[in-house]
Amino acid sequence: MNATNGHRPTPREPEALRAEIARTRVELGETVSALAAKVDVKARAQEYRDQFGARVRQTAGEVRGRAGQLAHRAGRGPGAQWPMLGAVAALTLVLIGLASRRRRGGH
Repeated sequence: MNATNGHRPTPREPEALRAEIARTRVELGETVSALAAKVDVKARAQEYRDQFGARVRQTAGEVRGRAGQLAHRAGRGPGAQWPMLGAVAALTLVLIGLASRRRRGGH
């Protein structure tokens, strides 16, 4: 690097100059690719939606599992699971509603 302008010194030999141009092209290509990824709003929104959906599905699965454990502990037989399943279904609908509301931009 040159202390006066912050750049590498310009090579004087043709082969060295070609190599410097090739390195600069690679660096420029990487920079353009990184900037393009940052401004691709559609891809970033899709990635966020996928991550959010995965978290909702995971939470719903955990709630269902916990509800099953609680129903089993209650020990009232298979009929005791129906009220708990109704509560799980209601919670799942609430989570889906929140997810779709966020997707539309309504907080």
